[in-house]
Amino acid sequence: MKKIILLAVVLIVSTGCRQDRQARALITPGIADGDLLLAMSGTTEQLLRHHQIDLHRQIKTTDRITIDVWVMLARMPQADCPRLGTALLIHDLGDSKIVNLPLAGRLAKMGFDVVMPDLRAHGRSSGEFFTYGLKESQDLKTVITKLEAEGIIKPPVYVYGDQMGGMTAIHYAASDDRCAGVLVSRPFKDFRTAALRRIILSATFMNPRQFEHLIQRAGDIGGFEPDKSSVVEAAKKLHCPLVLVHRLADIVVPIDNSRAIAESAGGPVRLITIIPAMEEAILVLLWDNWLADRMMELTAKPTEPASQD
Repeated sequence: MKKIILLAVVLIVSTGCRQDRQARALITPGIADGDLLLAMSGTTEQLLRHHQIDLHRQIKTTDRITIDVWVMLARMPQADCPRLGTALLIHDLGDSKIVNLPLAGRLAKMGFDVVMPDLRAHGRSSGEFFTYGLKESQDLKTVITKLEAEGIIKPPVYVYGDQMGGMTAIHYAASDDRCAGVLVSRPFKDFRTAALRRIILSATFMNPRQFEHLIQRAGDIGGFEPDKSSVVEAAKKLHCPLVLVHRLADIVVPIDNSRAIAESAGGPVRLITIIPAMEEAILVLLWDNWLADRMMELTAKPTEPASQD
């Protein structure tokens, strides 16, 4: 009888440990390609010396996380060209700010001051867990506030984010009145949807109760509320224009995610669908230029009703 009880205890403990590992895996970047690219790019001092970036800041958040930030100032071809505001570029899960450097260069030439942060738990920022835009959006508000206080940047702010960075971008825009436009690529609509895609194979063997327990456990470990991760709900609070870009045949992030966000947006919204094959192949080659043009369009403050391309 004692052996049976001991075996039961061992099984319960091992199951709990396994669930904790799975929960932690949902909120950690894992093997981060962005770290490798960042290391290959050279030191921040080298980038500053070669004028690839103009400023470097390390900014403390309210919970004492250090956010590592690069700034590229506007490089207008003519002295009388007006500054367009600030472009805030947010990388995807597992990436780092280095991936946005080419886009930053194009935006700076157009007249934007460009802010490139490493999100918490990424790149050269500190922290252990990623919260799918909840804590990150508040980190970004702190970054923008401190850079503005230094006189480095000025509103309005136009924000771009890719996939998980897109979730963060919408959460940020919904919480900061300085944001005048949002451009996002392939965002998930909430934490649960993103989590399901990250563990799609193991989730196949879970029942709904087990999956929900995993989601709640991830929230407990990461210190956030999964129910507040909804980008659909955040989009309802937007008053600025929102542009969503999504591949029509995307199997990793189905386009239904962007459609749900677009339908709920509180301000002007546009959903740009990218057709597979030829159009997609062309955009891969011109992606940064194409995104820069879409950011420029946001400065025109469109007032048309919700639309889809």
